[in-house]
Amino acid sequence: TQNSALSYDGVRCMLRDSRGYVWIGTQKGLSRYDGARFKVFDRKDFSVDSDYINSLCEDAKGNILIGTDKGIVIYDPVMDNISPLDGISCRVYTMCSVDDGRIYLGVKSEGLYVYDAFDRTISKIKLINPDGQILRDIYRMAVGKNDVMYLAAYCDNLYCVSMNELG
Repeated sequence: TQNSALSYDGVRCMLRDSRGYVWIGTQKGLSRYDGARFKVFDRKDFSVDSDYINSLCEDAKGNILIGTDKGIVIYDPVMDNISPLDGISCRVYTMCSVDDGRIYLGVKSEGLYVYDAFDRTISKIKLINPDGQILRDIYRMAVGKNDVMYLAAYCDNLYCVSMNELG
């Protein structure tokens, strides 16, 4: 865009990381603002065939997880590079970190996953709704009091799940 230095004006998500950078995910890439300048990342930087950024989250090691329409990639600030994270190839709608360092991922058509930053693994969590159907399309999520996670399913309901049930 000419006036803003963002990768695109259609902002989808934002994150302020532990180093003070502001990350802005758009429909056509990712911008990082350091307080004076923007650095733009796009499809050629991501190693996946999408630069549509839906969600951002910082892991316990200071890496930035970038949820795209075609999976997830990780920005490593020490190496200053972006690499794909295998295990998810669908749209990552949302991410939510919890106190123990895990990050939960809401994925289109797939449901809920959990990412462990320390061993860089992703595991699928099978959730069954009260009607006995697998809960899919986790569109938004938040952790509330008493270790309860709230999961909003796309065109469905809001579900409350105890963090103990998630493992």
